[in-house]
Amino acid sequence: MNERRQDRLFAICGIASAVLVHVGLFVGVAGGQAFVNLGSSPAKVAHALANPAGTGVWVGAYLDLLGYGAFLPSPSGRPRSSVAASLALSPVQQGRAMRPSVSPRGAC
Repeated sequence: MNERRQDRLFAICGIASAVLVHVGLFVGVAGGQAFVNLGSSPAKVAHALANPAGTGVWVGAYLDLLGYGAFLPSPSGRPRSSVAASLALSPVQQGRAMRPSVSPRGAC
């Protein structure tokens, strides 16, 4: 796969991830998804857990999951240029032996 096609794929995956996560959130909220956090009262948490999740909540959760899955193809594992590729490799991997530093003649 050439670099331009790969960049387009990563861009499409990033946009799809953002869209799917937000659509999943909105579908879940429309389906009656409960929101609780650490600051919520125990009564609110108990009420949220007592009510079963409806179909809209599950559809929203699956859309969220798909959105996070679309985020996984990350370009961070691929160097962008040959300079970055050579910097990413150790000297041994580049085929160069590490040389000890030698001071110039006459320097003490």
